[in-house]
Amino acid sequence: MFNKPISFIAVFTGAWILLSCATSPMVSKGVKNDSAILARAFQVAQTIEDPYNRDVAIEKIAGVFSAAGQFDDALKTTKAIVDPKIKAFALSTLSKDAWERGKKEKAIDMLTQSFEVIKTIEDPHMKSYFLATEATKFDKIGQKDKSEDFLSQAIEIADTISYDSIKAYNFTIIGDKYLKIGDKDKAGEILSKAYAIAQNIDDVSSQITIMDMIAGILAEDEQYEQAFQIAKAIEEIITKGAAPDRIADIYVTEGKYDEAVKTAQAIENSYTKTFALVRISNQVWDEGQKDKAVEILIQSYEIAKTIEHEFIKTAAIDRVATGHIETEQNERAFQIAKTIEHPYNKDDALEKTAVGYADDGQYDQALLVVETIEDDYYKASALNRIAGALVEAGLKENATEILSLSFDIAKTIGAEYAKAAVFADIAGTYAEAGAYDMAVTVANAIENAHQKSTALFRIVYWHVEAGEHEQAIEITEIIEDAYYQASALTLIAAN
Repeated sequence: MFNKPISFIAVFTGAWILLSCATSPMVSKGVKNDSAILARAFQVAQTIEDPYNRDVAIEKIAGVFSAAGQFDDALKTTKAIVDPKIKAFALSTLSKDAWERGKKEKAIDMLTQSFEVIKTIEDPHMKSYFLATEATKFDKIGQKDKSEDFLSQAIEIADTISYDSIKAYNFTIIGDKYLKIGDKDKAGEILSKAYAIAQNIDDVSSQITIMDMIAGILAEDEQYEQAFQIAKAIEEIITKGAAPDRIADIYVTEGKYDEAVKTAQAIENSYTKTFALVRISNQVWDEGQKDKAVEILIQSYEIAKTIEHEFIKTAAIDRVATGHIETEQNERAFQIAKTIEHPYNKDDALEKTAVGYADDGQYDQALLVVETIEDDYYKASALNRIAGALVEAGLKENATEILSLSFDIAKTIGAEYAKAAVFADIAGTYAEAGAYDMAVTVANAIENAHQKSTALFRIVYWHVEAGEHEQAIEITEIIEDAYYQASALTLIAAN
């Protein structure tokens, strides 16, 4: 709910989400720790040219030490991290691990170190943001007074931010964190301040995004009346399309599906209306009201067909077809996908339909759908994903047959980057099926060193999953990209 884009917020939060995900991808926590391999990983990590990737790789290594209870080694490793945001995040993770192991004094010390690092961040927006997001961790270890202290500091710093859009964003985050530590009165005060600042934002998109965020936080806290008031205020700013969409989302959150549908039907923009109805249908389906969900999807299809602009129409119908797949109506999805005129959207919808059949165990039907896909990229990708479904079902021999076909088709893809991306996916699925020689063959067919490294990393991952550490180490030796080589070594050491 409430997911409209905004330039600066999208870039910032996207980057931080990437950091949060990148710090621990595919690394199991604390199962094993081979110090020699970690030492090699650290050595390789220090050769990574990109400063961000280098810090992230080192943070992973520190995380493995921490998960194994080797906090001194972990702390020593974090000293090599340059970016204060990544270093603070690493220290915070170490603190959590120490607390879970009963090392309470060490946990508090490392969390305190994390905040000292945050204080070195120069940009007031980032400093205030990290103070707020990390502050709640003191509450989790029984030190609410420190959480309140750091949130207070976050407020002081946020007040120094020049741009209203960024200032309102930070105050919204701070208000949410006060809710997380149970201080509703303070949260209400801060969110009210954020809302007031938002009224001064000149850019309408930014203004609505902040208001959306506040409404979403209030709805999550079950303060539905206040959330409705903000949604209606947005409706006054934008009288078409998006505002009823937001109100419909709130109705869905409350389980008021009839009201949600009625509100969505008031949306004047047919494209937005179609997406809103599909979203409602999915929620209704999840609640077990399958007949009603199907009825809403039928409405969404009829509305999508009325869109005059051909490309927008096909994008909307693509979404309707996807909605049918999400509600386990593969045959109807197939029929709808075949009506799409734009090749890109048609093949995209057909690939999703094929995968929908495969996920339901209807492999023959999935392959029949693939035969209707014209573009080699989508066809090869669909076959690879069907193979993945076969692997998950334990039908590995069948999967490798499909993968061979997928690989042959992928070779005909004209765009080198797209071809390499499909090759990497195929290599990963071969490895998951235990066909490591073919996985390496496919990976070696990739010309771009970075993309080849991603494929080889996936092969390492599946070797590790199978407990084949020696074979995994052999693969790391042919990974050219230092980031992926260090990450692969860290993965092996962690398991």
